[in-house]
Amino acid sequence: MVSEGKLRTSQAAFEKYFGSLGPARVWLEAATHSGWASRLIADYEHDVIVANPRELRKIYESDRKNDRNDRPDTRADGPL
Repeated sequence: MVSEGKLRTSQAAFEKYFGSLGPARVWLEAATHSGWASRLIADYEHDVIVANPRELRKIYESDRKNDRNDRPDTRADGPL
C-alpha cells in the first residue's frame, strides 16, 4: 500500500489527486458515490475495485470494525 486517506468527494479533488498518480490499484468501499468515483478514477487509467462489505464475511462479521482492519491487504486472506 502506498497511500491511505480521505478525499473530498468532488470532481476537482479527484482530478487533482488521481490525475497526478501513475497507474495504481484503488480500493473503494461500496457507498453512495462509489459508482461515480470508480468511473472517474478509472478515467485516469487506474484499476478500481469496489468492495461490498456485506459480501465480505470477515469484514461484516468482525467485532473490530475500522478502515485499517477492513482493508483487504491487511486481512489474513490477503487481496481479493
